[in-house]
Amino acid sequence: MNVAQAAGFVHVGAVSTLRPVRSLRATLWLYLSLVALSLFWLLLSQWGVLRPLENLTLDARYRVRGAVESPVRVVYVDIDSPAMETFGNFPWTQAIFARVSAGLLREGGARAVGIDVVFSEAGVPNVADMAAVERGKAEFARLLLTNPPIVLAASYAGRGRYRLEDGTEIDETMPTVEKGRRGPAPELPDYALGGMKLMPLAGLIDAMHGDTREVPIHAPLEEGHIFHLSLELARLHWGLAREDIRVEPDRVLLLDAEGRLVRAVPLREGQLVDVNWFSRWSDDAHNPRVSIAKVFYELERLRTGSEAEAAEARAFFADGYFKDAIVLIGPVDPLLQDLAPTPMDRAPVPKVGVHGNMVKTIVSGRFLKTPPDWALPVITIGLTALLVGLSLASEGRRMGRRRVLAALVFVSYVAGCFAAFSWGDWVLPMVEPLAAAFSASFIGGAAQLVLVQKQKGRIKGLFGAYLAPSLVESMVESGQEPKLGGVEEEITAYFSDVQSFSSISERLSPTQLVELMNEYLTACTDIVQAEGGTLDKYVGDAVVAMYGAPLALPGHAHRACVAALRVQRRGAELRAKWRRESEKNWPEIVGRLRTRIGLNTGRAVVGNMGSSSRFSYTMMGDTVNLAARMESGAASWGVFTMCADPARVACEAADASREVVFRRLGRVVVKGRRQPVPIHELVGLREDLGDRDLEAIARFEAGLDHYYAQEWEAALAEFRASAALERLQPDPREGIATNPSLIYQARVAELRENPPGADWNGVYVMRGK
Repeated sequence: MNVAQAAGFVHVGAVSTLRPVRSLRATLWLYLSLVALSLFWLLLSQWGVLRPLENLTLDARYRVRGAVESPVRVVYVDIDSPAMETFGNFPWTQAIFARVSAGLLREGGARAVGIDVVFSEAGVPNVADMAAVERGKAEFARLLLTNPPIVLAASYAGRGRYRLEDGTEIDETMPTVEKGRRGPAPELPDYALGGMKLMPLAGLIDAMHGDTREVPIHAPLEEGHIFHLSLELARLHWGLAREDIRVEPDRVLLLDAEGRLVRAVPLREGQLVDVNWFSRWSDDAHNPRVSIAKVFYELERLRTGSEAEAAEARAFFADGYFKDAIVLIGPVDPLLQDLAPTPMDRAPVPKVGVHGNMVKTIVSGRFLKTPPDWALPVITIGLTALLVGLSLASEGRRMGRRRVLAALVFVSYVAGCFAAFSWGDWVLPMVEPLAAAFSASFIGGAAQLVLVQKQKGRIKGLFGAYLAPSLVESMVESGQEPKLGGVEEEITAYFSDVQSFSSISERLSPTQLVELMNEYLTACTDIVQAEGGTLDKYVGDAVVAMYGAPLALPGHAHRACVAALRVQRRGAELRAKWRRESEKNWPEIVGRLRTRIGLNTGRAVVGNMGSSSRFSYTMMGDTVNLAARMESGAASWGVFTMCADPARVACEAADASREVVFRRLGRVVVKGRRQPVPIHELVGLREDLGDRDLEAIARFEAGLDHYYAQEWEAALAEFRASAALERLQPDPREGIATNPSLIYQARVAELRENPPGADWNGVYVMRGK
C-alpha cells in the first residue's frame, strides 16, 4: 500500500486535549465527604470515647519530656512496710502522727505538713483500745491548739446518696460547681479539748473518678468552701492567711496581706485543676522519701535516748532534709491499697504523689494549658482538610511528593504537640485531629487508588496498543486521561512502507503473509517505541508513528531519525534470516523486502480523532502530509530513508555528536504545496559508515552544487565519481533499482541536452503522492 495515502487515512475530528482523572465536582464531593469524617471523631470526643486514648498520648508526652525541677521541696514521709512492722496494723493511734508532725516542724524545720490519712471515727475497729485512741486524739488536739501549719485530710469518699424513711433524698457527695450545688462538708476529724471543740485545718484529698490526672481544687459548701490539701499546703508555703484565698468562676486567687496576687490557679468546669506531674514516683532526686518509722525513731531517741543518741537524732534533723520543705505523710504500703498509675508511672504507685505534684504545680505556676473549646474542631477539621487536600490535590509523579508532604505535616503536628507540652505545658489535642486526618486520608487514598486503577486500565486500553509501556506508565503517572479533542504540538512524523508489498503478498499464502508481517511489524514497532515513539496505526504493511506526543519528548527528531536507521539495520538482518529459513519455503522476493521511511518535523495537531463513542489517538496537518510524501517520494531519488529539511535541522540541533549522517538530495515541491523544501537522505549512523561512504557523500554534494550552477560537465563528473562509491548499487536480487548518483546523472544528461532558462532554481516538482 502506498503510504502517501495513509496521510489521508489519518483520522479527522476535533483536536486532543487532556482532562483530569476526576471531574472538579466529583473531587469536591469526595473532599467534603472526607472532611466531614472529622465530625464523626469530634462526636466520639464529645461522648468521652476518645478520652483514654488522649490520656495515653499525654502519658507519652510526659515520658518524652522527662522530669522537671520544682521551686518547692516536697518530702514524703512514708507509711510503709517497716512502719507497719513497727506500729502494727492500721489504723494507728493519732499520737504517732502528732509526734511526727510536731517533730518535723520543730526539729526538721519543715514549712508545712500534710497528712494524707482521714482520721475517721468510722475507721476505728471495735477491738481497738479505745482508751489509747482517745489519748492519741487528745495528744493531737493539744498540738492543734497551737495552730501549727498542719493540714489534715478530708474526703467525700465515704459519702453517697440515700433516702430517709420519710422519702427525703439526702446527697452527701462532693458538691460540684458545674451542677451549681452547694453541699455539706466532707468527713472531717472531730476534736475537743477541755470541752472546747476544735476546728482543725483540713484539705480535700479526693481525686476525680479515682484518677491521678485532675483534682477538685475546692468544693462549694453551704457555708464557704473547702480547699484541696495541695492548695492549703501551697498557701502555707507562702505564709498566706486562709482568708487570702478567693474563688472566682474560672480561677482561684491567692493574695498576700496587701492584696497583691501571689498565684492564680486556672479552673476547668469551675473547680477542676489538671495535675502536672514533675517526675516518676521512683525518682529519689525529685521525690525524697523517708519512713515514718525512721522519723518517729529519731524523735524518740531525741526525747528519751542517751546524749550520744540524742546528738545523732539532732544530726538527722539538722542536715536540712526537711528544711523549708512541704512534708506529706501518706500510705505507700501496697496493703493499704492507695495506689494508682500516673502519667509518669505505668505501674500503680502511691497516690500521695498526686498531692505532692499538685503542690509543685501550684507553687511553680506550671499549670497544664489547653486550647479553648472552639480550637478542637478548628484543629481537627483544619488538619483533616489539609492532609486530605494534599492527598487528593495531585496525581501522577506529584502524588508521591504530595503524600510525603502530607506525612511530614502529620509528623510535624505530632512533634509540635510534644514540643508544646515539653516547653510550654500546652496540651494540644492529638487523638481527634490525627485520627480524623489519618482515617480521612486513608479512605481518600483507598478511593483514589480505585480511581487510579480504573484510570490506568482506561489509559492502557486506549494507548497500550500503540505506545511504549514506559510512555503509557508516564501518562498514568501524569494523572490525565484522553478525551475527544486535541492540541497543536511540535512533533516528528514517521511513515514507513514495504517496497513492492503487492508483489510480495501475491507470492505468499494468507498464513505466510500474516506470519511474515507479524514478524516485520513487531521488529519495526519495538524499535519505534524503544526510541520513545507513539504508534499511530498500521495501514496494511505501513507503520505510522509520531515522536513528541502525547508526551513531550526532548530531541524527538533525533530519536525518530535514529529509529528509522535502526529499522533499516534490522530489515537487513531479517532479510538475511528469511533467506536462511529454507524450511519455511519463503519465496525469493521475501529476501528482497525493503522498507522506505519518510520523516518530517513541525507543528501538527495531535489527539483523539473520531466520534464521541469511538476514537483513536492520531495526528494531522501539513507536517504529517509532507512526512508521508517523503516516504513515497524516496523511490524517485533512489533512497530508502528520506526526510524534509526541518527534521534534519531539529535532529542536528539535538545531536551534538552528529550521530546521524545526512546527504543533501535537492529541493522539491510536493503535490499540493507551492513552496519548495530541501530534502535529505538519512545515510546511516556514523558508527556504521566508513571513509568510502563519507567520500561518496562529499562527491555527491559537490556534484549537486555544480548542478544548481548549471555546470553540467563538472556535475556529471562528480556524480560519476560518487556513483562508483555508493553503498547501494543497483541489484535486482537485493531489491535495489538505482541510487541518487545514477538518478542525477540522468537528470544532468537531460538538462545538458535541453538547458533550462536563466531563472531555473533547480527545484524538482513531484507530480505524484
